[in-house]
Amino acid sequence: MVSKSSKILVVIVVVLFVAVGALYATGMLNFNNTGPKTTSPTSPEAKAPNVVSSSVVSKAFGSQWRMDTGAAGTSLNASTFMGGGAFPLIIPEHHNINGFFSSGVSIDPFPNVLGLGNNLTYNSYQIGIYVPPQNGFAIVSFAHSTQNVSPGYIVSYINSQIYPHFKGKAVTPSSDSYKNGTVDGANYDFASIPHFDNRYYLEGVIANYSVYNILLIYLTPHFTGYGNFTEILSSQIGMLKSAPTTTVHSVLFSSSQVKSVTGISFKLQSTISVNFNNTRKLLSEYESFTGASSSISKTNSTLLNNTIGNVQTVSAENLIQSKNTTEGAMIYFSNSSSPASLYDLMTKTSENSSSMHLGIYSGWHYMFQNTTDYSYSYRYNQTTGNGTYTKTPILNTSFIIAVNGNYMFIMEVILKNKVFDLSMAQSILTDESSLI
Repeated sequence: MVSKSSKILVVIVVVLFVAVGALYATGMLNFNNTGPKTTSPTSPEAKAPNVVSSSVVSKAFGSQWRMDTGAAGTSLNASTFMGGGAFPLIIPEHHNINGFFSSGVSIDPFPNVLGLGNNLTYNSYQIGIYVPPQNGFAIVSFAHSTQNVSPGYIVSYINSQIYPHFKGKAVTPSSDSYKNGTVDGANYDFASIPHFDNRYYLEGVIANYSVYNILLIYLTPHFTGYGNFTEILSSQIGMLKSAPTTTVHSVLFSSSQVKSVTGISFKLQSTISVNFNNTRKLLSEYESFTGASSSISKTNSTLLNNTIGNVQTVSAENLIQSKNTTEGAMIYFSNSSSPASLYDLMTKTSENSSSMHLGIYSGWHYMFQNTTDYSYSYRYNQTTGNGTYTKTPILNTSFIIAVNGNYMFIMEVILKNKVFDLSMAQSILTDESSLI
């Protein structure tokens, strides 16, 4: 039971900081607010201050919608952004929607037909995820590109590829439909797919305004017309007219800190930081869409709600240097008992592992595991008639899980020809103690 519970918990933790960012790990990235908002540091709005408010979404879609998740980050490619960017865990399985393939890590209402999709990189993005009182959710997001022609190319190329399939069809709740147009200087494509997953309407808009792409996604049991999307789109454009500026405040190690420990000059590749308002509802949505509720026992479900259900903030980052990679994540819980419970389950699961080291250092209770692959060479000495074997590390993988109060820290380091050892891990933990 303990082992099974731990595996479930580890998977959900990974979903929260990796899938939420679509594998775009990150540090704590904040955007300066250009509007008069008053939000707490852990509120979703604090991470997505330049995305439209809940009241805008509520007015357009009806009912009372609430932003439950806010995210911001850097280095997001176009394909991931087109897939919703921040919410791939909602539909983890593959679907073929009327001939259009939707990736298992996306909820994209548009097909991925972009040759530049994986090559175009945005230098910043913000995402808001909203929930109504009933089932479903909506996403409003924007991404800034340094390649001025790319945002417009995406929209025009989608239109050229998709429009012929829908030409002459009206936008109705009973069949696939498509529409393009212009609002407030932005070109947009709208697509609607009824009975998605046999229960929901999947509708969305992709638009370009200046150097921005804007993506709106709606998934609920109730149909809504494109006019409601253009209403939100117009409001979002208004917020982008005062260009967002970025500042970085990280609770995660920097590339210079990693260099001081390893001697390797890493480059920060990508970042994301996410605030959750109600992670328990996120878990409920996950279980509903995946059917996991039928396979998870009541005991494990309670355990998940009392641990992962208390997650408030997830920050992560990814650093690279040639074939060396470093990834880290910091998870903040609303109480200290949740990370402690998770850590306790993981240590019990790993207590028979000879490669696992448990300890306390710089305020952290930590687990450290290191595995190394070696190459062996033999040198023969003709004078003595003896030979010697040389063992050289060719791939070293190290993993840290640590808890300190309300925080859980996760780090993975993969190095070629070098070992990331326990003393290095402890140095990183000391750095993290000064950052949280």
